Amino acid sequence: MGHLDVLRMGEEGAAQSHRQTQRRLVPEKELTIFRIAQEALNNVRHSGASLVEVTIDFGEEALTLIISDNGRGFDLEQVLRGDGSHTGWGLLGIQERAALLGGQYELDSAPGRGTYIRVQVPLIREAEDVEDTPVAG
Repeated sequence: MGHLDVLRMGEEGAAQSHRQTQRRLVPEKELTIFRIAQEALNNVRHSGASLVEVTIDFGEEALTLIISDNGRGFDLEQVLRGDGSHTGWGLLGIQERAALLGGQYELDSAPGRGTYIRVQVPLIREAEDVEDTPVAG
C-alpha cells in the first residue's frame, strides 16, 4: 500500500489530514514536488476558494499530486497568452518542474468552475529514488 495524505480546508479553516505509511523521495525530488504544491496553493490564495483539497498518492510506480479548489477558476488560454492581470508564469513553472522529474501535468479550469491540477511523477524503486522511513512520534 502506498502513501496517501489528504488535507482538506473548509470555510472555517479546519484542516483534516489522513495518513497511511510514510515513504520519502530523495531530497531533490521531494523538494521539487513541494515547490509544485507550493505554487499551486499560492494560486489558490487568489482564487476566492472556500475549499481546497490536496491529495498525494505515493503508489508503487508513480507519485500523484492533485490540488483542486472551488474558486472562481480562469480561462487557461487567456492566462497563458498573458492577457489580463495574470501572466501564467506559476503554471508554466509547475509544468516545467513536472517535466524535470519525467512527469505529466494536467490542468483543468474555467471561469466559475474552480481549478484542478494533477501532476504524476514516475518512481524508480531504487535506493537513490525512494526510501522507506519510519514515522516518528
